[in-house]
Amino acid sequence: MRRPVHARVSGLCLPPMDFDLILAGGGLANGLIALRLAALRPDVRVAIVEAGAGIGGNHSWSSFVADVTPEQAAWTAPLMAHRWDRYSIRFPDHVRTLDSGYRTATSATLAAAIAAAGVTVLTDAEIVALEATRVTLDDQRTLTATAVIDGRGQGAAGGQKPLLDLRAQKFLGLEVELTADHGLDGPIIMDATVPQLDGYRFVYTLPFGPRTVLVEDTYYSDGRDLAADVLRARVLDYIAAQGWTVARVIREETGVLPIALGGDIAAFWDAAPPVAAVGLRAALFNPITGYSFPDAVRVADLIAGLPS
Repeated sequence: MRRPVHARVSGLCLPPMDFDLILAGGGLANGLIALRLAALRPDVRVAIVEAGAGIGGNHSWSSFVADVTPEQAAWTAPLMAHRWDRYSIRFPDHVRTLDSGYRTATSATLAAAIAAAGVTVLTDAEIVALEATRVTLDDQRTLTATAVIDGRGQGAAGGQKPLLDLRAQKFLGLEVELTADHGLDGPIIMDATVPQLDGYRFVYTLPFGPRTVLVEDTYYSDGRDLAADVLRARVLDYIAAQGWTVARVIREETGVLPIALGGDIAAFWDAAPPVAAVGLRAALFNPITGYSFPDAVRVADLIAGLPS
């Protein structure tokens, strides 16, 4: 049995902490931190506190194999639901296939890995107050820890416009089962042959199986508004234009990711609340693509390597 952690201030022994580390939010960044600590520092008592019904929400996270080191690719391999050796891009006057690896993790694989690691998870637990060593839940329970990390999504990263000059990459995707094989041998990362609307538009397609694809209608836009009905219809129109027929819709995924055109990241971090932040909360994402997986992997390694 693990012993309770006692904090000392000026020689005084304070009451035991509930945990060594509380991770506020059960998304990608905090999920990877929990997994890395479980693997390398099993003595550290970690709890994830998630407002939703489960870990990871309803998301998929893709990355290029070259985005991480071989060691990082190895420890994140169990999260990868899908892998490809090549991908293609399509523009009106140019089509190219690149022989480079691409991978996709999902909410389901992240949740399964965290469950297998035995990490303490509190779900349906909305945080109403957060401090450097405690969180208060909406049922008025208070949990304490030696440290708290805030990984509850974009938050301040989407709101401090004077410090970060942000735009949006917004999308709606449908994962569908088709009536026949689609014939793809890898993802189509960008198909910009579609009509250009609301900024720069492209369609992103991931083949999850011979008859299963995730098709996302994507926009680089000045605005964050997402008209779900309109985008859903455009996805179905695109699928039909490929000569595919939908047998059933498996799930729908939406997102509005930050794209950084400029700003003062140091000032952004300095202006943040006095609680450590990770992921999109800390503006840790690729400023061009909005991808957050590589930064989340690096931060997880960094935290797991810190001294006790």
